[in-house]
Order: sequence, then structure tokens, then C-alpha cells
Amino acid sequence: VWDSVRNEVLVVIEGSDMTTIEVSIPPLQTSYTIEVPSGSQRIFSVYGINTDNSQGKNWGGKVITDLPPGADTTINIYMIPLPTEITPSLAAGIRLTWYAPSGIQGYYIYRATNLNGPYIKIATITTPATEQFDDLDPELVMDSTYYYKISCYNANGESAPSDPVIQLYNP
Repeated sequence: VWDSVRNEVLVVIEGSDMTTIEVSIPPLQTSYTIEVPSGSQRIFSVYGINTDNSQGKNWGGKVITDLPPGADTTINIYMIPLPTEITPSLAAGIRLTWYAPSGIQGYYIYRATNLNGPYIKIATITTPATEQFDDLDPELVMDSTYYYKISCYNANGESAPSDPVIQLYNP
């Protein structure tokens, strides 16, 4: 169950011991029933996709939960705005810029050295109007590729993460 989204909705369900499930849901549908294998740390992500322009995923929600065998479970997911048009570039470190959404309290920045992760939270930004982050970690390795995802948070929780952006570190 999630908040109504005007355009297409994408549901992604992941777990370390299962095949990822992706389902597209029609606009304005606010619930979906699916059979998911039981197990721990199932990640349910729901994205609102703006098909009217190039913004792509512009709302998202995420819940991580354990699913016991044979149990019916209802999961409520709060949709939170996502930053759009995330762009990496080189500055003193690696700079990320984006368009700030409204209705949030801040951002979490995640980084990985592999497209598939694991993504580690490297920063919490508590100013919602922020549209830039500089990764100045002295441990960044020259000529290495880094992958970043950004999520937003508010009183309802954390959004699903953005799609990854990629940057070769070579200032």
C-alpha cells in the first residue's frame, strides 16, 4: 500500500537469497498483492515515475522487513520526493549536484565501488534546500570508479534511493 502517484509506479522487491522482482503498476493504483519468498531483510521499494518529462523516478518509498513463512503481511510504504537530475563531477573530490524536491527534511548520500553495491551511507544532509554534496573522503583512490545513490527523508521515513550515478575519480 502506498500513496497515490499520478504516473506509473514501479515496485522492486529484493533480498540476498531471492531473485529480484520488478512490477509496473498503472497510475493511481495504491495497492498491489504479490507472493514474495519468505526470508529476512526483504527490501520493498516503490517508485513514482514521471512519464510527462525526463525527470524519471521522482517519488519513492522503501521498507525493509522480515517475512515469516506462510504469513500474509501488509506493508505500508510512504512516498517521499526524490532528488532529480543527479550529476556527478570532479571538484576537490567528487561533487554531486541535483534538483531539490519539496516536502523533505534532508538527504542521505550512499557510495559504493561496485554498481551492485554494497552502498554505504557516507553523509546525512539536514538542510532540505541543499543541491550539492562534495565527497572529500581522503580514502578516495585515484583512477577508481565510484557509484552514488541519494535518498531523501522526512517524518514518514526514508525514500527509496535514486538510480546510481557513476564518476571516475581523477581530479
